[in-house]
Amino acid sequence: MLALYQTPTKQTVIFEHPESGIHPGALETLFLEFKRHVRKGRGQVILTTHSPQLLDYFDADQIRVVDIDNHATKIGALDPAQKESLHEHLLKPGELLTVDPARLEGQLAEVPKA
Repeated sequence: MLALYQTPTKQTVIFEHPESGIHPGALETLFLEFKRHVRKGRGQVILTTHSPQLLDYFDADQIRVVDIDNHATKIGALDPAQKESLHEHLLKPGELLTVDPARLEGQLAEVPKA
């Protein structure tokens, strides 16, 4: 959290799994601190997470998918069908980690192996 309050501010602050070691009840406070940092114009916050609970605080437009294909890393917005499901409240963002894996535009959903 100290990185969010450094002076001078950093243009970009990156967190890897910021939910590690934090009580689940504090995730909303963590999200609000990230949001406040950006709203005050102090810079961009980029984070990676495997926490469905933390992801639920973000809007579909704030979520990016990272995929490794053939030793190449691809980063992009959610597939439009998934975005629509989130906007229509058919899915919660955290379900992109547990029910319908997040995918880049044009990717097909994987069929689970029996």
